[in-house]
Amino acid sequence: MQCATVGATCLGLTTVSNPLNQCYACAAWGCFPQPTGDPEQETALKPKLLIVDDSNVSRLMIRGRIASLQPDWEVIEAASGDEAVALVPTAKPDFITMDVNMPGITGFEAVQKIRQFDQHVKIVILTANIQGSSRDKAELLAAKFVQKPVTQASMQQAIDYFLAVP
Repeated sequence: MQCATVGATCLGLTTVSNPLNQCYACAAWGCFPQPTGDPEQETALKPKLLIVDDSNVSRLMIRGRIASLQPDWEVIEAASGDEAVALVPTAKPDFITMDVNMPGITGFEAVQKIRQFDQHVKIVILTANIQGSSRDKAELLAAKFVQKPVTQASMQQAIDYFLAVP
């Protein structure tokens, strides 16, 4: 694999000790290697976003906005908090957008459960609930609060958070 920044051999893989994919060739955060021609290897190296929302329309809107801003990202979906909690250990997303008001457990409860086994995944709480208590809960769960509706600006805010250097 070649580093997308300097063209040297890139070993920057997302791991527990390297959760934000720091490239060991150029030391950049979020530097993802150039395509290798091997579809399996390329899929494994793409940043992976999990969209969690009970509304199919919202998931489609988020997927579309992300695809226009980050076309190389792999996007997977969950229609509930329970589904997200079950999916995270095997899917190992790099980033999650999480709605709050869903059937079953709330988005906040799902984030709390996810944090029990994954403290490194970056999570954006994406909700129309703009109360201060929602912002406070997001902060307590080490998540970023982004207000709906799903717009280019709100998705850019989420992406900026996802790609920020810690």
